[in-house]
Amino acid sequence: MLARLGLLFLLSFFFASWFLDQTPVLIVILSAQIGKLFIWQDFCLKRDPIDALFIVGFLGLIIYIYLNLTPPSTYLVDFACFRAPDELKITEDELIELANKSGKFNDAAIKFQHRALKNSGIGDETYMPRIVFQPGHKITLKDGREEAAMVMFGVVDDLLAATKIRPQDINILIVNCGILNTTPSLSSMVINHYKLRHDINSFNLGGMGCAAGIIAIDLAKDLLNAYPHSYALVVSTKVVSSTWYSGNDMDMLLPSCFFRMGAAAMLLSSSKLDRWRSKYEMKRLLRTHQGVDNRSFKSMHLKEDAEGRQGLSVSKDLVEMGGHALKANITTLGPFVLPASKQIHFFTNLLFKKKSRPYIPAKNPQSPVINSITMSLVLHHLQCQVIQSSTHCVSLTP
Repeated sequence: MLARLGLLFLLSFFFASWFLDQTPVLIVILSAQIGKLFIWQDFCLKRDPIDALFIVGFLGLIIYIYLNLTPPSTYLVDFACFRAPDELKITEDELIELANKSGKFNDAAIKFQHRALKNSGIGDETYMPRIVFQPGHKITLKDGREEAAMVMFGVVDDLLAATKIRPQDINILIVNCGILNTTPSLSSMVINHYKLRHDINSFNLGGMGCAAGIIAIDLAKDLLNAYPHSYALVVSTKVVSSTWYSGNDMDMLLPSCFFRMGAAAMLLSSSKLDRWRSKYEMKRLLRTHQGVDNRSFKSMHLKEDAEGRQGLSVSKDLVEMGGHALKANITTLGPFVLPASKQIHFFTNLLFKKKSRPYIPAKNPQSPVINSITMSLVLHHLQCQVIQSSTHCVSLTP
């Protein structure tokens, strides 16, 4: 399956990229050849309007076809990350102390949280709402809305100040949050707070977990292609107070150990005028979905424990499923980032050998194929176990 997928992307990418790359060269060669057919002085003396219209129209047709076949560019004008006030900063020791004083956890749960934090790699510069540790306090929808307002409005204010963009100039708004879904929606809260335009394209993504950020960017890219010369505001956040679990089930304590307050806002543009001031230009965006697999589908879900306390449950299959997803992503991404020599090597292996793993190198330090794809891999913050499982699935050496 992976070999077939890799071959399909390899062939489609080869022919598409060859045509788009060679079209400007063909236009130059064609223009030079047409210039040889006509001596400029004779052409000026003849002043034949039919010939001139034919040449100009033919070249214009080629340029028009090329521009229409070339996908429009998407630019990241700027981005901002929310930083909470210092009074919400929490260290690892403080979290364990507050959890112990809250009286909501037994000794086994406290020890489990302490061990999970030690192995997580999370430092002492993170932030959490203190309200979740108050003894006897039950998390309410009001707490979630207040935290969402703090992080969203704070990060959007920073982004608008950095880009000098007026709120009325924003054509597309996409807000994503893993758990908290309110009525009015989070996107409506942003529209109301900043008084955005009445014809804005607004979307609110929820229940998609950590993948919601890249899904929001993908949606923004498609909308910018449909509405050229527009600005898209993407806000991504996790509301900790709505995901906090105050019980003793080990599989539901992990998210509470890892998740912290925060938000990010990105301003995307499809206008070529923004190219020169943008930080990045999007070249490629690919996603693979593992939801068809039952183990992947059930690897993380929201549920209630035996005492009716709600929280996110993390399955033991999450680590393995994360490795499989990474392998599928590398297979799909390979044709777009591998050098031509590696693509030819894979193609010949696929044709003449029965067994071949597309774009996944063997454990051979003398053949660092993955290092030629990218200088680094950004992995999910479940830290050590996911990294170990991912490197095993794609046959990477530490």
